[in-house]
Amino acid sequence: MRREPKRIPARVKMVLTDPSHDLFLSAVTAWEIATKVRLGKLDFDAVFLDDFDANIVSLGFIPLAVTAKQAVTGARTKARHGDPFDRMLTGIAIAEKLKVVTSDPAFKSMGVDTVW
Repeated sequence: MRREPKRIPARVKMVLTDPSHDLFLSAVTAWEIATKVRLGKLDFDAVFLDDFDANIVSLGFIPLAVTAKQAVTGARTKARHGDPFDRMLTGIAIAEKLKVVTSDPAFKSMGVDTVW
């Protein structure tokens, strides 16, 4: 896995380390990571993926399952964006009133509050 903490803005690091914030990590993220690993587009620890939920909990994240409400919300998003992972994360963020930590401007175009 490529780690470049220098690329993460100080403001984002502050938000992520603030104990007053709950940090959720979606099953969609696990799906996207595992898919990219399978396709050879991402080098990531396979052992971490084997017990993804337990591993993210050990890092302070709360696992977030996907619901039908979130899926429908993502599918109904009017923005012209074809990435299914981003659309699902959009549906989750909107349905659950969560912010997405990302530098990708596509999320804002889909009506998502972001942190970067």
